[in-house]
Amino acid sequence: GAVAVGTIDIETGKYYRLTITSDGGDEVLFTAPGFFDAIYLNQIVVNDAEIKMFGTGIKGLEVGENIANKVDITFVAIKPGDFPFMLNGTDAGTLHVH
Repeated sequence: GAVAVGTIDIETGKYYRLTITSDGGDEVLFTAPGFFDAIYLNQIVVNDAEIKMFGTGIKGLEVGENIANKVDITFVAIKPGDFPFMLNGTDAGTLHVH
């Protein structure tokens, strides 16, 4: 299952890695459309395969269902604000970019 609640603080101009994991049970759908529009997305790594983004362009990612795996997203925050995120359609917290 998915567990992440609360506020995550992120500073503009710094490089970050966000990891979304699944234990192989139910799918985990992470969505944060406003947040993805406020970052410079460097790459997404799925099972060691790199997807080079060089900008913006996604709204969410899904991992899991019957296989344990993870997705790493590397990015630099470029726009401040408070961006809600959801896990499987349920409010799970806020990404606070300052």
